This record gives sequence, C-alpha cells and structure tokens, in this order.
Amino acid sequence: MGVRFPPGLPSINSRFKLVSQAQIEQVIEQEINNIVNIPKFVLAVALVAVGVWTFYYLPDDVPGYMRGGAVVLAVALGVGAFLTTDQGRLLLDFGKGSRAELRKMFWPTRKETIQSTGMVLVMVIILGLLLWIFDRVVYNAIYDWILGVA
Repeated sequence: MGVRFPPGLPSINSRFKLVSQAQIEQVIEQEINNIVNIPKFVLAVALVAVGVWTFYYLPDDVPGYMRGGAVVLAVALGVGAFLTTDQGRLLLDFGKGSRAELRKMFWPTRKETIQSTGMVLVMVIILGLLLWIFDRVVYNAIYDWILGVA
C-alpha cells in the first residue's frame, strides 16, 4: 500500500532541497553584514544620545551656540555612522533615485498653476452653493411640509 501523507503535509522529497555554493556564500555574507552593521547602529544611536546628554549636562555658563553645536556635531556623526551601514547605503541610493525621478517631472508654469487653481476655486464655490441649496430644500421639506413645524 505504501505511506500516504495527508493533504497539507510536505512530502519527503520537498524537505531536501539542493543548495548551491553561491547561495551558501550569499547567506554567509548577509550574516557577516548583519554582525558588522549592529555595532554601527549602536554607535549611531550612542553618538546622538551623547550629543543630547552633553546639551543638558554642560554647565549653564557655556554659551548656547556651543551646546547646540555639540548636538549638531553628535547628530552629524551619528548620521554618518548610520550611512555606513547597508541600510544607510540603501537610503542614499533611494534618495539619489528619487532626485533623478524628480528631475524628470514636468512642472507646470506659473500661468498654468494660477489657471488650474482658479478652476478649482470656482468648482468649490459652485458645489458649495449647490449643496447649500439642496440642504435648504431638504430642511424645508422635512420641517415645513412633513412635520408641519415652522
């Protein structure tokens, strides 16, 4: 008769997939990147935290521009540390791609912008008046004609 598997359970053959050497190397590389990125994230957060801590715990006689400068410097260093991670590089690539797409966009001229804004305003006024008239008619229908209350 043989062994039958109920529906939904995997067969024995599907459990043993062949993995190529390239796939193994890719997984190892991803794990190494994760191990390297975690300290960079911690460093970025620590730098920002040190900047905020410095702002609040410097003596009051230290000028405000120096206290603010410490925060700005710490945040800049933290952002720099973040941008060295894989996610930071992906964010930079996304920003570059977005900027390139933004350059391709067609922006209307001043005249076209004023004309389309005027059309929108006119339509809003017309629809507002129509809704007001409809509201008055329904109000009068309910209170005067149906309920007889003036």
